Formats: sequence, C-alpha cells, structure tokens
Amino acid sequence: MIRLEHGNGSGFKEARIFPILDLTIGKSHGKRDKKWITLKQNIMKIVTGMVETNRQGVAKVLAKNLADETVLYIKTKKAHWHVEGADFYDKHKFFEFQFKQLDEIMDSVAERIRSIGHYAPATLKSYLNLTHLTESESERNDSQGFIKELLADHERIIIDLRGHIKSFTDDFHDAGSSDFITSLMITHEKMAWFLRSHLTK
Repeated sequence: MIRLEHGNGSGFKEARIFPILDLTIGKSHGKRDKKWITLKQNIMKIVTGMVETNRQGVAKVLAKNLADETVLYIKTKKAHWHVEGADFYDKHKFFEFQFKQLDEIMDSVAERIRSIGHYAPATLKSYLNLTHLTESESERNDSQGFIKELLADHERIIIDLRGHIKSFTDDFHDAGSSDFITSLMITHEKMAWFLRSHLTK
C-alpha cells in the first residue's frame, strides 16, 4: 500500500511512486484527511504483437549487452582517471568523451528492456555474472595499453550484436529490437574506429 497524506489545502505533502501499473482506490480509514491506495502486484498485459516467450528471449540478450556496456563504461572511466604520460590531457578528455557515450548507451538499452515488458538488471553482481567481458587487470597506466584493451572490448560487443540482428527478426519476430541493436552496433563501430585511430602501432 501507499499512504498519501493531505497538507493544509496545498495538496499531498507526501507521495511515493512505485512501478506498479494497476491501482485501486480503497475506502477511507480513520481521519477524513487520509486515504489509502491499494496497489495490485500485477503487470499490465502488453499487446504489441509479440508473445511473452519472444519478449523474454530478447530481454535476456539485451540484459547481457547491458552488462557488457556497464563493464566497458567502468573500464573507460578507469582509463579516464588513471591514464598517465605526456599525452595525459588529450587522452583524459578522449576517454571522457567515450564514457559519456557509453552512459547514454546503457540508458537506452535498459529502457529498451523496459519497453518490451521486462526489468533491466541493476546490480554489479548481476553485471559480472552476465557480461562477456573481463575486468581490467593491467598494472600499467599508459594510454596505448588502455586503448588496446578498450578496443578489444568494443569489437567483442560488435561481434555479439551482429550475431543477434537476424535472430531478433527471424526467431523472436522483433524487428524493433533488431533495428535497435543495429544502431547500437554502428555506434560501437564508430567508437572503435576512434580508439583504433589513436594507436601508434
């Protein structure tokens, strides 16, 4: 339940919002200035032409991608924070540009999962269990080392996304998610190009 308390003629002074879709207003209990809202723990049926098993299949793939994006985001943050050398400032700003792109990607993937009726993983433990990537173990803080490692991760994500473009349409009948990960793949291809162009050899 959510308890809503009225203020002095100025509306509710407290209101908590839950991600529940089915609300039923119950009877007043006790004082006139208080009402109770009973929230039924039901998920509203989604009618978009996709069966639940297909939505679930797509959501599982996207959850793994979200884990990859999150791990890559953290590794790019590490490069931004720890890079050292004569090219420090240039690479510090470059890695900042890339982790901001990844932040937007993470949000878009999570929202795509929500739009097809599932919840996105949102704990570090779940990301480490789902990701295809490994955490950074390099002890050196040179820009070339960071770039090579990040480039390999982007290429791993690109390969994984490319492998699901056709199956999203053919197996899960979800052209929307297929278009979504195609766009995501293109973004990673451009980010990988930028990283590759910074390599000296």
